[in-house]
Amino acid sequence: MNSTLPVEDRGTAQNKVYNLLKEHILSGQIEPGGRIHQEMCADFLHVSRTPVREALQMLAQEGLVERIEDRGFRVIQLSVGELEELFDMRAVLEAFAMRMVCQRITPDIIETLSKLIDESEAALQKQDVEGIFQSNTAFHNTLYAIIHDKKRFRAFLGNMKDHILRYRKQTLAHMDRAEKSINAHRKILFALKTKDPNLTEYLMRIHIQESKEDALQINFGIEITQDAPEAKRLMCMAVE
Repeated sequence: MNSTLPVEDRGTAQNKVYNLLKEHILSGQIEPGGRIHQEMCADFLHVSRTPVREALQMLAQEGLVERIEDRGFRVIQLSVGELEELFDMRAVLEAFAMRMVCQRITPDIIETLSKLIDESEAALQKQDVEGIFQSNTAFHNTLYAIIHDKKRFRAFLGNMKDHILRYRKQTLAHMDRAEKSINAHRKILFALKTKDPNLTEYLMRIHIQESKEDALQINFGIEITQDAPEAKRLMCMAVE
């Protein structure tokens, strides 16, 4: 971590430590299984141990870290089953969200999404993993923002996204997987332009399913060799 915090009131310091640690966990800078020492964090961030401890307790409540024996914490490593479950739930929720997004999509948002895809492709050409990760995440966040008033729905979706995001960067570090994700975003954008809720929902399901398969292979070495159904192949060919 390369950020520092001034000594401020406890509540403000706690929030800053929380946001900084969460950012580093979700971006993969602190990897699953990585240890976080309260004393080291406090010294590095120039705060007392109290806001660090409180921030870590907040992250523990969110299921991102867990306490270990020597008063430290570590980033939780999900099991294969847990990761599969999160992806499967995300596929259902995010695909359903596309039906609402189709009703609200505007030319300005279409343009924003198109620019994000262009940024992803530019980062891909440079093999810039951080750039790919940021623009990929921004694409989905832009879609979430369209349904900003569905607060409970977004809370469920956001919680799952946070857990999955920790594994996403490792996947996107493989340029062939990153390219596949960018292509999937282009297909979703095409469907959004047509405002076809069925096609958009279907393509998002396929995208999340492919992301799950990639995450399982990259992070756990699980190879999924199941062929795509004929309907899936035909649908994807239709928007290429």
